Amino acid sequence: MGLRRLWDALEVFHWPGAARSLREKLADAAQVNKVTGICPSVAIHIPWDKVDDWQAVKAYVGSLGLRIGAVNPNLFQEDVYRLGSLCHFDKKVREQAVEHVIDCIHIAQVVGSDVISLWLADGTNYPGQDDLRRRRHRLLDSLQAIYAAMPAGMRPLLAEVRVRQGRGPDPIAAFRSSGYAERVARERVASPMASGYPGA
Repeated sequence: MGLRRLWDALEVFHWPGAARSLREKLADAAQVNKVTGICPSVAIHIPWDKVDDWQAVKAYVGSLGLRIGAVNPNLFQEDVYRLGSLCHFDKKVREQAVEHVIDCIHIAQVVGSDVISLWLADGTNYPGQDDLRRRRHRLLDSLQAIYAAMPAGMRPLLAEVRVRQGRGPDPIAAFRSSGYAERVARERVASPMASGYPGA
């Protein structure tokens, strides 16, 4: 499914009483937390939830007994991202995506969040559309720029989850240090025509 179709699939269906602004979304979340007591934080999504005064948002959230949880940069809605964002082959597109994430880091700092959530819709639509190894290197370069912009104590959501589980925050480092890739490379001798699992 192309990203344009994906975006169409994420269309919002409006109904009477649905939140029309971030302030109304936060009020609804406060009501949910009031009756359940289990969701004291609210994730925000940029640019959908973008406002002019983030200090006012922080104050309002606090008055509701809530806090801002993860800040989610939208890296798939713009047409320029149809072939990826942080992995895109065009350096200008990657720079735009990194800048958007850095803007979200600044928003997170203002509202008191220490978690950035990245959802990368950076796949390709068919084989050969891009070089996967180069995409990986471009992603790592983009992530390094993002990590460098994060203040001490701020982490991407995956790292936050890993720390809460008592693991190291970097899943890539954990994978590398596990020796798994090297072990399976030794154990799984490549077949010249590996086309399926059985007898490949």
